[in-house]
Amino acid sequence: MTKTTDNDFKTILIDPEPDIKQPEFTYYVIPTQRRKRNMCSGGFCCLFLLTFIMLSIYLPKPPGAYLNRLYYNTQGINYGEFVFKNRNYYNMEWDNPDISLYWIPYNGQTVGSICYGEDDSPCESNFFYNNICAIKIGEFKSDLHFNTDSRSETNKNLDMISTSQQQAACAAWMILNPYENRPQQLITRGSITAKTHMTNSEKIKVTDEYYYLE
Repeated sequence: MTKTTDNDFKTILIDPEPDIKQPEFTYYVIPTQRRKRNMCSGGFCCLFLLTFIMLSIYLPKPPGAYLNRLYYNTQGINYGEFVFKNRNYYNMEWDNPDISLYWIPYNGQTVGSICYGEDDSPCESNFFYNNICAIKIGEFKSDLHFNTDSRSETNKNLDMISTSQQQAACAAWMILNPYENRPQQLITRGSITAKTHMTNSEKIKVTDEYYYLE
């Protein structure tokens, strides 16, 4: 390794701003040799790369929650098995999952009158998928509390809580009336409370997930 001497550097004096009292001059140290410039440039790139990696690791990432298995019979849906995925590099606490389940009829599919309430609006859920009204058929809600390790996932069963008899009856109708032997289309959307050692407890929207009911 070649020893660096003061002669390898050039000092540039910067005049102080007018009308501003400064006790001394400010200067920058700039290498005059190409090798020294490359050393500074390389060091800056390494610092930038290290900062990017640290941000990638420690910036909070939204958790994932998706339906893995649905348990139902001719009376309707009983409960669902959900996978909760921690995408962060640190542990996470989860609380109070609240995830709604929607049915998306195929274009041209007949929907039982039981699925429509007394609301005169064309779509009670106000949720459309490809211009098709998504019909809410129930809700998975729990006061469950659990933890996940960094970059890991866990499976939890959540009971279906039908918010109305209409939704329970519509779920049963959907199960008993497939369309042209095609699997029914479903969507989950909702929220869960999450907390890490870097973030406070807050309600987070989980990503909408799309499924086929086999």
